Amino acid sequence: MMTTPLQILLIEDDEAYAGLVRRMLRTSGSELVVAERMEAALKQLAGRTFDVVLSDLNLPDSRGIETFQRVMAAAPKLPIVVLTGENDDALGLRTVQSGAQDYLVKDHVEPALLFRSLTYAIERKRMQLEAARVADELKKQNEVMQADLRMAREVQTAMLPFGASRSNGRVSFTHRYLPAGPVGGDFFTEFCSEKGQCAAVLYDVMGHGVRAALVTGLLRALADESSVLSLGPERFLTQLNRNLRSIFGKADQQIFVTALCVVADPLEQQVYFASAGHPNPVLIDAGSGTASQVETKRGPPLGLVDEGTWVKQSAPFAAGNRLLMFTDGLYEVEGTDGSQYGTARLAEAARHKAGLPATKLLAELIEEAQEFSTSGDFNDDVCAILLEPELGKPRE
Repeated sequence: MMTTPLQILLIEDDEAYAGLVRRMLRTSGSELVVAERMEAALKQLAGRTFDVVLSDLNLPDSRGIETFQRVMAAAPKLPIVVLTGENDDALGLRTVQSGAQDYLVKDHVEPALLFRSLTYAIERKRMQLEAARVADELKKQNEVMQADLRMAREVQTAMLPFGASRSNGRVSFTHRYLPAGPVGGDFFTEFCSEKGQCAAVLYDVMGHGVRAALVTGLLRALADESSVLSLGPERFLTQLNRNLRSIFGKADQQIFVTALCVVADPLEQQVYFASAGHPNPVLIDAGSGTASQVETKRGPPLGLVDEGTWVKQSAPFAAGNRLLMFTDGLYEVEGTDGSQYGTARLAEAARHKAGLPATKLLAELIEEAQEFSTSGDFNDDVCAILLEPELGKPRE
C-alpha cells in the first residue's frame, strides 16, 4: 500500500461531509482540494495535477452517471472513486463497469477504508494504463509484423512460376498453391529446354510459417532448375542436399525438406524422377480412366544427412498420361471419425476425374479433400502440380 501523501480532488457539495472526509485523511498527510460543483471540478482538473479523484455523483450542476462520465472525460488517466448513497449500489456498480476504480457508500466510509480504497484505486489505474500501453505497443508491433508478412508473401509469390498453367508446346504444367498462412513452406520450380524436356521440382519444408518460408527463399537461391536436365533428378537432389547441409549442418534446430524432382521427356514418352522423402506421385491414364500411386524408392529428406542415395526412376509419359505431384497437406486432413483422407482416397478421386481438364481436375481434388476435413479447410500448406504431354491433352 502507498504511504506517501496524496493529492486528492474531492467533488462534493455537502460542506459537512467534505469536512468529515478531510478529518478522515488528516493523519495520512494528504492534501485535499474540494470542488462543490462540476464546473469548479473541471477547472481544478485542467489547472493542476492530482493523484486521485473522489467524487459524489449528485451535484447542483450534474447528477448520476453523467457526473462520473464528465470527470472521466476530463481526466481519463486519473483513478476515480465515486461516493454513493445507501440505496445506490446499482449506480455505483455501473460506474465501476464504465471505468471507475471503486465506489464507496457514504454512510459506511471509515478512515482506514477510505485511504485504502484511494491507494488501491491509484495502483489499479496504474496497472490498467500500463496494460493499455503494452497492448498498444503489441498492436503496433503486430501491424509491423503483418506488413512484413504481406511483403514476404508478395516476395514468395513472385518466386513461383506465373499463372496457374504453363506450356512449352510439348509439356504443360498446371498447379494450385494454398499456403496455410500468410507465407508457406511449400515451393516448386519449373524449367523447360528447347529440346522439349521439362523439369519440375516440388519441395515441402518442415513446418510452415515464417521459418519455412525463409527456407523456401534459400531453396530458390540454391536450386538451378536448368541443372536438373543436365544432372538428372537423382544427382540434382544429391547436389542440393550437400548445399543445404553446408548451411544447416550446425544449426541448433533440425531443418529438413522433402522434394520430388521430375524430368518429363515427351520424345521418349517417359517421365524420370527421384524422391527425397516426398509422397509418391499419382500416374493418371486419361484414356483408360485409371490412376494409381507410382511406387518410388524414396531417399532421405534433404538436409538430414551429409550423404544419401536418391534413385532415378521412370514412368510412362505418352498421350493421355498425366503425373500428379502433391505435398502432404493435401491428404493429411482428418475426417469426423478421426481417419485421414490419405493417398488411397486421393488416387481414387483422381481416377474418377481422370478425363477432366487439368485446372478443373486439381480444383475438384482440392475441394474433395477440403470437404472431407472436419474444419472444411487445410491445416498445412498444399501444393499440387499436374504434368502432361501436350499431345492428347484435354481441352480447357
